[in-house]
Amino acid sequence: MIKYRKRYGTWEYRIRYTDPLTHKQREKTQRGFRTKQEAISAAHRVELEQLPRSDEEMKDLPLKQWLQHYMKTYRKKHVSINTYAADEDAIKRVLPFFQDVTLRQLTPEQYQQFINYLQDQGYSRSTIRNTHILMHGAMKQATHNRRVSHNPCAEVRLPKKVPNEKIQYLPSDMIAPFLQIIKRRSLEQYFFFKALLETGMRKGEALALTWDDVDLNKQTIQINKSFIVRTKSIGPTKNRKNRTIRFSDSLKKELLNLYNMQNQNKLLYDELYLTELNLVFSTKDGNYLPNSTTFNTMRHACEQLEIEPLPIHSLRHTHAVLHLEAGTSMKVLQERLGHGSLEITSNVYAHVSETLEKDSMEKYEASTKRIFDVDSL
Repeated sequence: MIKYRKRYGTWEYRIRYTDPLTHKQREKTQRGFRTKQEAISAAHRVELEQLPRSDEEMKDLPLKQWLQHYMKTYRKKHVSINTYAADEDAIKRVLPFFQDVTLRQLTPEQYQQFINYLQDQGYSRSTIRNTHILMHGAMKQATHNRRVSHNPCAEVRLPKKVPNEKIQYLPSDMIAPFLQIIKRRSLEQYFFFKALLETGMRKGEALALTWDDVDLNKQTIQINKSFIVRTKSIGPTKNRKNRTIRFSDSLKKELLNLYNMQNQNKLLYDELYLTELNLVFSTKDGNYLPNSTTFNTMRHACEQLEIEPLPIHSLRHTHAVLHLEAGTSMKVLQERLGHGSLEITSNVYAHVSETLEKDSMEKYEASTKRIFDVDSL
């Protein structure tokens, strides 16, 4: 039982509970809350997380209910919008497999079977890993809260990383035909895809871009937010860090064309044009480009080029490869792409770097063969 009262200008709660070991009545109290609602929230957290509970109470808690509590209490206000949305997707993969399982019933064997199931269903290694991170964190918190005695996710075997796994990107000789195909299909999307290739922005970063972020004179773009497709809202960048990148004369010309085209659309649509969004890449009436539309356009371009379907994210890789081929250092590329560390950039593009180094060495040997040929003297 919980009671609340106001004393000396602040609120307090008193929780009376039965110790499951001694069966004696005990009490937990805390004072100093500014409002009654603050006291209620704190009391509920203590009752759920700290106070000892009987075996009967604990074994009946469904896994689904615990995951919902974990998301609300330990994730929602502590991770980015993108990460929280990804966690929600992970839970959608978890719950169908463990429909009627309670928190204490989940075993290491069941969890390993679940991971194997995801692999059999064709989920990528990164998707499986992200799902595991969510589950491991939830069960670790459950052990900390004394709801379970051990973490059943601790010793799981995840899919092994494929050696020399190659990134997907568009070959340089296909970039012009690729853009030409898109230009014929949709002029609005042409500018969007052209910018992705020229800047290496993430898709969400490009969709969130406003004209206030673009300096056409200095030829710079401020990347400081991202569009969240699932919630159709604006959030921070992936690692919550802002960056400024320079763009080429070619892209400057296209952005000027886009700006002029949007001004014409504003006259055409009049008050129906969504001027308040001020988006750089938008539909004809100034709204966000639909996710399904950009996906279908990417798929259409790959079909026309008669190549395997590529994700839109591959254009970011294409941009990076072009920079590496031009001699850009990993450090500069890291800052341009907005990676959290140089190690991430080096790991992602290690295969590309090795290939470029091998090509460079072959050219070096060909050009210096006569210089070091002692036998020819």
